[in-house]
Amino acid sequence: MFSTLDLHQEKVLQEHLIGQLVAQQGYIERQPEQYDRAFALDRELTLKFVQHTQPDEWAKLETQYKTSAEDEFFKRLQGSLKSCSTLEVLRNGITLIPRIKSFRSVSSSPPPA
Repeated sequence: MFSTLDLHQEKVLQEHLIGQLVAQQGYIERQPEQYDRAFALDRELTLKFVQHTQPDEWAKLETQYKTSAEDEFFKRLQGSLKSCSTLEVLRNGITLIPRIKSFRSVSSSPPPA
């Protein structure tokens, strides 16, 4: 653990907060290299969220785009984030094709692990 000399260091507080969020709030701890800096999000967790919270919409996207469904989803998400504010995308979701009205970007509870 930490010695009393380490007690007032930011790293101690950071590790405590992360531990609490993971243990009590269902957060998933990820490594920095899992974060796509150019895209400004964790692509794997974003995809997992969409697939678990909106399986019917995701199935339509896979039917339409076959093996490129992930690429199309992220291309449209990136385009939406460039043309609209992040808050607007979170509130309104994104539209990919007419048959898929939109993917929601916010959920009231985290997706299953």
